[in-house]
Amino acid sequence: MAAGLGDTNAPWLVADIGGTNARFAIYDPTSQPAAVPLAAGRLKTADYPGPAECTRTFLHAHWKEQPISRAALAIAAPVTGDVVSLTNADWRFSIQQLRQDLALNHLEVINDFAALAHALPLLEKDDRVSLGPERPAEKGQPMVVIGPGTGLGAAAVLPHENHGWAVVAVEGGHTTAAARCDREAAVLAHLRRENRHVSYERVASGPGLLELSRAIAEIEGAPFSYRTPAEVAAGARNGEATCREALALFQGFLANFAGDMALIIGARGGIYLGGGVLAHLEGLFDPDAFRARMEDKGRFRDYPERIPLWQLRRQDAAFLGLRRLLSEKAENDAAAP
Repeated sequence: MAAGLGDTNAPWLVADIGGTNARFAIYDPTSQPAAVPLAAGRLKTADYPGPAECTRTFLHAHWKEQPISRAALAIAAPVTGDVVSLTNADWRFSIQQLRQDLALNHLEVINDFAALAHALPLLEKDDRVSLGPERPAEKGQPMVVIGPGTGLGAAAVLPHENHGWAVVAVEGGHTTAAARCDREAAVLAHLRRENRHVSYERVASGPGLLELSRAIAEIEGAPFSYRTPAEVAAGARNGEATCREALALFQGFLANFAGDMALIIGARGGIYLGGGVLAHLEGLFDPDAFRARMEDKGRFRDYPERIPLWQLRRQDAAFLGLRRLLSEKAENDAAAP
């Protein structure tokens, strides 16, 4: 990480804000990628009307030192202009107004999976674990990161002639979910009774796991009492048939999506799995089955078979990506005439 002009020597604020949680950290701008933050905290998104109030609460509780002048926020939403609306929370705000409200000299707001994508070129071997047989990554080739949380995020990292890497935020989670067997087709048809468009996010996210279990119960005429994805995961651990099938369908749809993204982006540099849900499925997630489903692309299966598949293990990967982004912006400021 590199410092740039004047105020870049002041600490940097980074935040990873999703539909459920808002995580914050403050870093020394000259620190190395493995550095421990100067301060960190987590707040519930729903407890605040917007990012300004949430950020002020964190700073009031955790930071009494010099003022923050530069910040970068990763938001679980598409960022296409000044006004941002969280996909799975009731936040709608102006980036410029937020910068003014927080008295910042510089503010970056990007998609949460774009933040993860910015971190991919900086990851060490210990920051990830191979899913299924290890495959070598092709150097200088595109990479993709996807992951289920409150939604289903995705972003791509593309080689760039002048800048090394370029990050592209995509909304692939809202593409149409496809079935690979009659049972999946029946479940998707059932879900379409309530949702005309059943996207991958509807079936390969935390809420999607709950929806799958509900659809299975309704199809089978079985009782349904689960209220959260965590309860479905607990049911699967206890051997409950509805929950175990829901988890198998969830994994299959997510693997299908990973394979689609691999083909669309040409991700010979690797597919990374992130997101908050997978961390809670330890022991339930079958990496070999996932890999086999990802590769199951008919006559073109040879292509995804060569692509590395990793699960992110670094908990602060989004923060690392945001720090890389702020560092690049600071360097550009320093180089500007």
